Amino acid sequence: MRDLAKMIKRADGGDVNAMIEVAQYILFDDMTVPVETDLFERAVGYLKKAIEAGRTEAMISYGALFYNGRGVEQDFDEAVYWYREAADHGNPDAVSYMGYMYYYGRGNLDVDMEMAYQYFSKAAMLGVPNAYYKCGDMFYYGKYVSKDPFTAFRLYVQCFEMVKFVQPIDCYPDVCRRLGTCYHKGIGTEKDLVKAERFLAEAKRLFQKRVEEGDLFTDNVLRQATNEWLEVTRELESDLDQGQQ
Repeated sequence: MRDLAKMIKRADGGDVNAMIEVAQYILFDDMTVPVETDLFERAVGYLKKAIEAGRTEAMISYGALFYNGRGVEQDFDEAVYWYREAADHGNPDAVSYMGYMYYYGRGNLDVDMEMAYQYFSKAAMLGVPNAYYKCGDMFYYGKYVSKDPFTAFRLYVQCFEMVKFVQPIDCYPDVCRRLGTCYHKGIGTEKDLVKAERFLAEAKRLFQKRVEEGDLFTDNVLRQATNEWLEVTRELESDLDQGQQ
C-alpha cells in the first residue's frame, strides 16, 4: 500500500474507510508471513471500531481472521457468526460466504444444500460472481436442484463474462477451471480441447499464485487443474499425431 503512514494517520483520526483499508492490508496482503503483534492488534482494533460503525466489510474481514486462522486459532463457528452478521445486514459477498458455509458444513453448520442454494442464488441475484459458479456447481452435480449440465455451463459462462476483464484471483481461476472441464468433457457444450487447454492453463497459473500467496484451501484444486491440463495436452498431442499420419 502506498503511503501507509498517511492511511494510518487517517485511520487514527477516525476515518472508518481508512481503518478498513489499513486493516485488510495488514492482515491479508501477504498471507505467507505472520503479522507482527503490534500491527495485528492495530488492525483488529480498526476492524472492531468499523464493526461498531456498522460496516459489513469489517464484519467479513473479522470473520476471515477466524476462517483462515490468521493471527488467531482457526474457528469456523466464529467465522460463521460474522459472515451471518454481515449477510443479515445486506452485504452481498457475505450472503455468498454463507452459501459456502452451508455447502461445506463449516463450524457448527451441517452440510445443507438447500440452504446453500438459497444463499448462492440470492447472492447471484445481488451480482456476486462467485455465487454464479457455485450455483453452476449445484446444477453440475445435481445438489438440491436437478442435474442440468447445460444450465451449469451457462452459469459458468455468465460468471466468466462478469470477471474476465478484472480477473479477481478469488474467482477467475475457479471459473476457468470449470469451463476447462466442460470443454474437455463436452459437458453442457461441444467438446473443444483447444479451449479446454486454454482455460485450464489459466486456472493452473493463478491457482499456483494463490498457493504462493498463502491460500490454505487451494492445494487440492491446483492439483486437480494441473492433472486435467496434462490430460488435455496429451489428448491434443495424440490428435495432432493422428492427423499427421
